[in-house]
Amino acid sequence: MKYVIYGGGGYIGCELSMMLLSHGNHVRVFDRFKTDRVLIDRCSQNINFEYMVGNVLDAAQLKKSCIDADVIIWLAAIVSPKKCDEASYDLVYRTNVEALKIINEIRKNVPIVFVSTNIGYGGEESKYVYTEKSVLNPVSLYGKTKKIGENLLINSSDYIILRPASVFGVSLRMKDHLLIHYYCEQAVRHGIVELTEPTLMRNFINITDFCKGIEFLIDKYATVKNNIYNLGDSRLDCTKVELLASIYQIYPKFDTVTSDAYHDQDKRNYVVSNKKIEEIGFSCQADFRSEILKIIDYYKTLSI
Repeated sequence: MKYVIYGGGGYIGCELSMMLLSHGNHVRVFDRFKTDRVLIDRCSQNINFEYMVGNVLDAAQLKKSCIDADVIIWLAAIVSPKKCDEASYDLVYRTNVEALKIINEIRKNVPIVFVSTNIGYGGEESKYVYTEKSVLNPVSLYGKTKKIGENLLINSSDYIILRPASVFGVSLRMKDHLLIHYYCEQAVRHGIVELTEPTLMRNFINITDFCKGIEFLIDKYATVKNNIYNLGDSRLDCTKVELLASIYQIYPKFDTVTSDAYHDQDKRNYVVSNKKIEEIGFSCQADFRSEILKIIDYYKTLSI
């Protein structure tokens, strides 16, 4: 199968590309490769790997890139509320909405997997569990643009929309700002972790499980298409203070300082149900302790 992964040179894209290649697929990665080309260096000798350096705002490049694609995976975005706030509104909207609109018009009947977010459920607190049928109420610009992107696809066809939990785990392109990564980095480098809003609920998924979830749905495409799926590890639902306590049990070499210096822009404080995807046979397998140790080792290596 031939996959085209937009934004495939990033944190998730690198691991997803290598997983798909390892299963005998052809992978074309479309990315600016602005920061580095670590994925290219790793996969350049694989005859099933190819890449295009391009910008998703360029319609001509998008049209050229998806020729002969069997499946499109759309990871391209200005990701996270903070980065969206730091960029201009125009750039965020064009990248997160207009580019998706272009590829949606170009792709015809080619299936597309759109990676959205589960922060769009919004609200400061919920007394119930959010499902795919729950009304989206995003607070941040990031969440709002993802909601618009979802609606673009819902009004077309041949799509799968994913609303992932916060992804964690070692990748060729690490993201230090992800909550678990941030806690581990601070623990290793400084021996002190700042804990804000300790009682807020969070949900997570390991990057390998996340990539497996995408492949799982594509394998079942005929029966799951035109659907939205939350994708998280139900075993890992916890508050921020519970998360930090779990990390401390694995790496008890840091102190915790509670602070009110930061407030979550998306007001996340809820449980997201993964029952829909679990009921069709998917389950997360990653061992939390092993994955945390890998992250700890990664930051130890950087500190040498």
